[in-house]
Amino acid sequence: MRIEDHPDPIKELKRLVSLNKAYNHMNKGDEFLTENKVLEAMREYKKAMEMYPDNPEMIFWPAVTLAASGKVEESLPLFKKVFSMDYNWAILVPRLPGVGQLPKDEKLIKRILSMAPKKKERKQ
Repeated sequence: MRIEDHPDPIKELKRLVSLNKAYNHMNKGDEFLTENKVLEAMREYKKAMEMYPDNPEMIFWPAVTLAASGKVEESLPLFKKVFSMDYNWAILVPRLPGVGQLPKDEKLIKRILSMAPKKKERKQ
């Protein structure tokens, strides 16, 4: 990793270290999820979200985990937040049932996508 060409290299290094730590929590959450330890996974995901709240990915995957584990109501505010940050995450949602990350439930997918801003409300 190189930071010497950044205008504020120490600040950038701190940001990158913080981001790495947050992703370590995300990865640990993923490991727990593969072991079907949803509560433990959510604890790790929550730590990541708290460490780096402006990263939409840190919000999206916990929302997916909640929805996939039947906690749809808890997931919806997270989906709404991440979709407002970056609409591209909404485009990804319909693909997730095909790879086993969300149930193949059309009503669920529509409900999740209802959290996305309408075209005229999206940030350009």
